[in-house]
Amino acid sequence: MRGALSALLACVCISAAASSGALVAPLESVGLRSIAGWLKVHGTDGFLGADVADAIGIPHESGAELIAARQRGFRDAEVLRIAQLVDGEYLLFVVQAPGEVYFYLSTIRGGLRKAVVASRETVTPLEAAEAESNFGREVLYWERPSRTCRRARPRCGGIFDYEAKQSRLAALNRELEDPKLWDNPQRAQELGREKKALEAIVGTLGRVGSGLADAQELFQLARAEGDDATVLGVAADVEKLLQDVAALEFRRMFSNPLDANNCFLDIQAGSGGTEAQDWAAMLERMYLKYCDRKGYHAEVLEHTAGEVAGIKSATLKITGEYAYGHLRTETGVHRLVRKSPFDANARRHTSFASVFVYPEVDESIEVDINPADLRVDVYRASGAGGQHVNKTESAVRITHLPSGIVVQSQNDRSQHRNRAECMAMLKSRLYELELRKRTAAQDKLAAQKTDIEWGHQIRSYVLDQSRIKDLRTGVEKGDTQRVLDGDLDDFVEASLKQGV
Repeated sequence: MRGALSALLACVCISAAASSGALVAPLESVGLRSIAGWLKVHGTDGFLGADVADAIGIPHESGAELIAARQRGFRDAEVLRIAQLVDGEYLLFVVQAPGEVYFYLSTIRGGLRKAVVASRETVTPLEAAEAESNFGREVLYWERPSRTCRRARPRCGGIFDYEAKQSRLAALNRELEDPKLWDNPQRAQELGREKKALEAIVGTLGRVGSGLADAQELFQLARAEGDDATVLGVAADVEKLLQDVAALEFRRMFSNPLDANNCFLDIQAGSGGTEAQDWAAMLERMYLKYCDRKGYHAEVLEHTAGEVAGIKSATLKITGEYAYGHLRTETGVHRLVRKSPFDANARRHTSFASVFVYPEVDESIEVDINPADLRVDVYRASGAGGQHVNKTESAVRITHLPSGIVVQSQNDRSQHRNRAECMAMLKSRLYELELRKRTAAQDKLAAQKTDIEWGHQIRSYVLDQSRIKDLRTGVEKGDTQRVLDGDLDDFVEASLKQGV
């Protein structure tokens, strides 16, 4: 499994970004469309073979997998040799194109460490061998133990450690089958959640492994029969498998223990009157569209309409896998610049609205709330909702006096259900507050909820210039309507990668 996965990831890293005659050149990875397919399994004899292996001092596994790559712009390029170095953790590619030879080194995790480009017209075989030898030395350098922690592993399988996750899943199944476990419901729930997360990862890795094996067998048959259409079909199938691997790699960024939870999302209009309230409504629509794209269920718990247009505030409950993990980096002030439709002179206006995202806390986490610390207000719901909703005091607002946290719900026609929803939100808010107090590496809650004004924004939406820029990560998009229709993936991914 691991060998097949490493072959897939390494093969995707091969690129054609090279310049003739240069000894060292940077290389950017390209998609799987540049992969023509795989060759049959061969030994390591061939161009710069066993003699170089001996010079490097690293054993080359016989029968190492060979991967054929036709690089973009080099139709006749072929892989002359693939060597697995250091216990199969690294893959060394020797690729030949007309008049040129390329060396690539990749890890099992798919990271392209270096690319050396050698022109046959200017570089002698001895120089080419020296370039390959340098790869071996660098591999040994990467495999040295940490100077700061001798017990640290030089390599880490991460989320692709398939065998370890299979073993842990089997242990969980045995533990969950023990009748005595259910004497401790909280422990049973924790193990159940861990099992669900592991099943998703192990299942995906299993599909990738079996899919690669099937693709390799089909490719070899198509290659023998000269069936180019089937080869292209295999490439398309492997590209789908690559998307599964990319999704697993992305999930590694969810380091917060509550990332897998559902979440609440609060939107509050800033200063600016009708213009700011309309902007808050646009943000509410954007996040609802985002939830549709991700397959999340979004429920509007509270919605306070603006005096002329838009909303003063809204609270959404978002249910789905890793909902909090995807949305937590959206917390902050969002700035809109546009020619106002509410200005008769169509002047340029700047508006602000704040977004605050916090995780839903399940019943297994105990949060003590003293009823004496609460002020409960009931009132008639505003906006659409029918005669009963608007004529009875079904809406509930709860204020936690010690912290000043206010939660409200008017979604249901039942006051009791709205009160229960408010208590669930309050519990989540208090738990989030306590976590931030205890974690020195994270900003305190007060820093998250900054003034809704100039200088505190995390993202600027400049519509008349067709530009949306995240000020934390530098990600900028030109298709403003697409972003406002919920396409936030680039912003979310960049924020998670940079640890925002």
